[in-house]
Amino acid sequence: MIGRILLIALLCSFSLASAAELKTYIVEGNSMAPVLVAGDTVIVSNGLNEPARKGELLSIRIGTDKPPLVKRVVAVEGDRVEFSAGAILVNGKNSGEFDPKRWQATIKQLERSGWIVPAGFLLILGDNPANSRDSRRLGLISTGLVEGKVVRVIKKLEQ
Repeated sequence: MIGRILLIALLCSFSLASAAELKTYIVEGNSMAPVLVAGDTVIVSNGLNEPARKGELLSIRIGTDKPPLVKRVVAVEGDRVEFSAGAILVNGKNSGEFDPKRWQATIKQLERSGWIVPAGFLLILGDNPANSRDSRRLGLISTGLVEGKVVRVIKKLEQ
């Protein structure tokens, strides 16, 4: 009940023009734990036209029959991606673990583009790699699949 009241108050704080571009989702699963866990609410703005930036959380629509995925942007167009000593490096900085068995689709795409993220694509990862459907399995993600940016997280209330 309190969570719904907070959500309504937050939505009312946006102008009517902005509110028309907001969507809310209840998080399912723990692929973004500990930042997001099942039961948290995310508010997504699809009205932002600027390109995604590293570190941002995005709502990504893969297929029409499933809820969108919420994932973190790790690499954007023009970034150099390398795999070395069990780590993924983006522009020379460690950005996560590397298990070659889980990265086959992405490796093939990056080999074709000279290890540079091509225009119109993103490398996305979940914060909980053992439990995340992301670029490790899906490959690079087309920016056309981005539904919007997460602009607010409302943590579920423990009962």
